[in-house]
Formats: sequence, C-alpha cells, structure tokens
Amino acid sequence: MEANAAHKYFEFLKFNSLLPSSFEHRTKRASSEISNQALNYGYAILLNIIYKSIINAGLNPYFGVLHTMRSAKPSLALDIMEEYRSFIVDRNIIKIRSSLKGELNAELKKVIASNILNSLNKKLTYNHKKLTLESIIQRQVYKISAFFCGDSKYKSYIFRW
Repeated sequence: MEANAAHKYFEFLKFNSLLPSSFEHRTKRASSEISNQALNYGYAILLNIIYKSIINAGLNPYFGVLHTMRSAKPSLALDIMEEYRSFIVDRNIIKIRSSLKGELNAELKKVIASNILNSLNKKLTYNHKKLTLESIIQRQVYKISAFFCGDSKYKSYIFRW
C-alpha cells in the first residue's frame, strides 16, 4: 500500500510540474536523473537525523514495523522517516527544481543540504512551544519509544504548510 501511495504521490508531482521535466518516475538507487539524485541525497541526510534520534531514544534502528527487516537496513529509521520526508526533503527539492539540471555536483549538494538543515532548524509550534524541527523529531521518537513500551498512544506531528 505504501509503495502504491508513493507512486501516486510522485505521479502527482510530475503531472503538476513540481519536478523538472526530466523526471519520469521515482527511482531509488543508481538513478541518472537529477531529480531522483537530489531526492536520494536529501533522504540520506534525513535518514541520518532520524537514525541519530532513534539511537538517542534507546531504540534499535534495524527493527522496523513497516519496512521489511534485512541485514544492514535500518528499517525503523526508514519507517519513521516516512512521516517527515515530504515536508523536509520533497518540499525543498521542489523549491530548487529550476536548479536541477545536469548532474548532482558538489555545489548542488551544498544547496540541498543547506535547505534541509535550515528546515530542521526552523522553529515550529509543538505542544504550545516553539521548537526546532530537529527537536520535534527527537521528541516524536521518544513518543514512539513510549508507545513500544505500552505507555501511551502515538500521534504524528501535523505539519502546517
């Protein structure tokens, strides 16, 4: 179901010209298309943030719920990342879509990383407080940990676009 929803999501982005015309469909590994390369790079940055938050919460990033568990695949990190990828990565790639030409060089990587880090440092309202998005992610991962221990319900953070 998740894969089907992702396919429809990226079809929507393509149909509405929110990604460059070179974008045909979403490919994950070894893509030669610049939009996919940019998305993959952004997701790698986000994955590292999520991974760190999981370790800080005392969870094992390899025991996932939605993604299949395989050796050397941080399934839980990939599961949690789903909640944040469109707001943190996709939105920033869409913002710079006119720059997505040629290849993913060091200069473009710097722009992508800078935009993503700016998003993570942006202060948003969380439980009536202003916190950075990175702090919100950490708190949400703590809530997931509590949920796994049976202490509470888990409620996703709702982004206001």
